[in-house]
Amino acid sequence: MTVSSPTTKLTPEQQKAVLRWPETLDIGIIQAYTSTKKVSLNGWQSLDFGKVDFKANLANGVYDTGIAVRTGKTISGKYYLVVLDFDGREAVNAWFESWENVLALSKKTLVEWHQDEGKIHIFVFSPEPLPSRRIHIKDSYLEIRCQNEGGAGQLVFVSPSIHKEGNPYTALGCDKIEVMQPIDLLRIKEKIGSLCDDYMSDADRDKYEAMLHDQGLILGENCGRHDATKFIVICYYFKYSDEWLDLTDEQRFERAWQWHLTHCNPPRPRQEFNSICKWVVKTLRRKRDEFHAPKREERDRIRQQSTEHYGQHNENKTGILDRIEATNSLGLEIKKILDADIWTQTSENPLKFIVARSKACHICRCSITYSDSGKGEVGKTAHINYGSILIRLYPKRITLHESPLKFLEAPPQYTLVFENQNRQDVRVSGTIESIVSKLREMPGYVV
Repeated sequence: MTVSSPTTKLTPEQQKAVLRWPETLDIGIIQAYTSTKKVSLNGWQSLDFGKVDFKANLANGVYDTGIAVRTGKTISGKYYLVVLDFDGREAVNAWFESWENVLALSKKTLVEWHQDEGKIHIFVFSPEPLPSRRIHIKDSYLEIRCQNEGGAGQLVFVSPSIHKEGNPYTALGCDKIEVMQPIDLLRIKEKIGSLCDDYMSDADRDKYEAMLHDQGLILGENCGRHDATKFIVICYYFKYSDEWLDLTDEQRFERAWQWHLTHCNPPRPRQEFNSICKWVVKTLRRKRDEFHAPKREERDRIRQQSTEHYGQHNENKTGILDRIEATNSLGLEIKKILDADIWTQTSENPLKFIVARSKACHICRCSITYSDSGKGEVGKTAHINYGSILIRLYPKRITLHESPLKFLEAPPQYTLVFENQNRQDVRVSGTIESIVSKLREMPGYVV
C-alpha cells in the first residue's frame, strides 16, 4: 500500500516496501540508522509490535533512515522468523558450495543482499524457535538469528534501507518467505550442526533419519538431495547395531547409494556420491573406528555369554520336550509341533506355554494335558491344547534402531514386523511400550 506524506522523504515505491514487512509478512520493524548500523530505540527487544502504528511512523519520516526487523516471533505469533546472516565468502561457500545454489534458493524464499556475494541474508519462517548462534568459518561468519537463551530476538537490517557501503538492500530473487515443514526444519538444524557442535539434538537426528527413510519421501531438485545424502552416508558409516558392525565401508556406502536412488529423483551423479564417501572416510574414519572398537568388544562379550546361556537354555528346552516325548509316541508329535513354532514356557506343573503359531498367524496360550488308559506311565497319552488367542499376529522380524550419532542414553527404539491372518505385513516402530499401545489401537489384533 502506498502512503503519501509531505513528511517522509521515501518514494511511494519505498513506502510500499517498508509497509510490506508488517502488513504482508507479519514482521515488526523499527527505526534504524543503517548508514552507521545503529538503532536508537530502547527496549526494542520487548516491544509489542501489535501496538505500533507503522503507517503513522512511516508518514512522520521515522523510517527514512532505514529499518530493521526483529527475529523471533512474528507480530501475530504464528511463526518464528529465522534469518541466516552470512558475512564472508567462506561462510557462503561452506553452506552453498556455489553461487548457483544461492540463486536457486532465492527462487523459493527471500534472500537479500547489497551487491556483495559474500554478505547475504536468508529469511525463513519456522514453526518453532531456533537457537541463535554465531559460527566462525575460516575468515568468515555465519550467524543464526532467531532467539537467544532468554527468548529475545535479534535485529537485521532490511530493504529498502541503504547499506553503509551505499548500496540498497534488495531481494536477490522472490520476495516471499518460505514456511519450513518439519523435515525442512530438521534439515536446516542438521546443516547448522555440521558446521558447529551440539546444535542438533540426538532426538532431532533420530527424527530426521526416520523421515528420510519414509517410503513416500522423494527429494527433487533444489530440495536438499546432497545434504540428505551426506547425512545418510554418515549415519550408515557409523551404524553398529544388528549386522552393521560386520559390514565393510564399501557395503555401507552401497546401501547409502541404494537409499539415494530410492529417495532422490533425479539422483545426483555417482561421482558426486563417491566424493561424499571419500570425504566421510578422510574426515571421520578415526572417530568412527574409535567409536566402533568398544562396540565390537561388547558384542563379542555378549556373544560369548549368549553362547554359554544358549547351550544351557537348549538343555532345559530339550529336557522339557523329552519329558513329553517319553510319555508315548504322541509326545514326539507334540515336540515336533512346538519346535516348529516360537514359544516360551510359563508354567512347570502343569506344563503351559505361550506359542506364536506360524501357520495360524497368531499368538495364543497352550497347555499339555494327559489322559490315563489305566496301564500305568506307558499308557498315558499327552495332548497339546491351544487355548485363548492373545494377539492375531505372528512375529516375523525385529530390528533394534540405535542412532550412530547419539551419545546419551535413551529408550531403545524397535521396528517389529508381524504377519496378520491375511498374510500381510504389519510394521510397528517405537519403544516396546509404545509398540504395545499401537497394537492395542489397531482393531482386531489384540484380543
